[in-house]
Amino acid sequence: MKLLVINCGSSSIKYEVFEGKDLRLLAGGLLEKVGTAEARLRQKRGLTNGTFDVSETVEPVVDHAAGFELIGRINSRDRIFAGEDDLYGIGHRVVHGGERFQEPTVITGDVVAAIRQLIPLAPLHNPANLLGIEVLRALFPRVPQVAVFDTMFHQTLPPRACLYALSYELYEKYRVRR
Repeated sequence: MKLLVINCGSSSIKYEVFEGKDLRLLAGGLLEKVGTAEARLRQKRGLTNGTFDVSETVEPVVDHAAGFELIGRINSRDRIFAGEDDLYGIGHRVVHGGERFQEPTVITGDVVAAIRQLIPLAPLHNPANLLGIEVLRALFPRVPQVAVFDTMFHQTLPPRACLYALSYELYEKYRVRR
């Protein structure tokens, strides 16, 4: 069984596929320029001798859904994973979890709604992170998916370290903090 890890950006998708209890890296890739006619997917695939071969594909990718279709097609061709039954989990990097998410969290409809509410705190990143979550939940509805939040690190900081040198009222109103 395999684990897929995703990092969706506003115009990119990074991913890695791991196998086994030792999480041996099978493949990884970067799709850049999503939304353009010159999107570029560069993938490395593990070989039996411990090295990697690299392939590159350039073609139009209109959006993240089309990007995941391209990644799926390349991974199917390279026999990285066969589909939903070959995956035991999918992990998503999410930039901002606010104060609500303090540990990796199984993605549910409520979690998606909460991430959406946090868009004002990470307007360049959370929308793209949500795109990846929504596309992969539709593609792999039976595979458990987990969000890991960049902001988890800051949850244990004392107030003197996590609050900005702004009025406390801004923190109270908007929950702006590290």
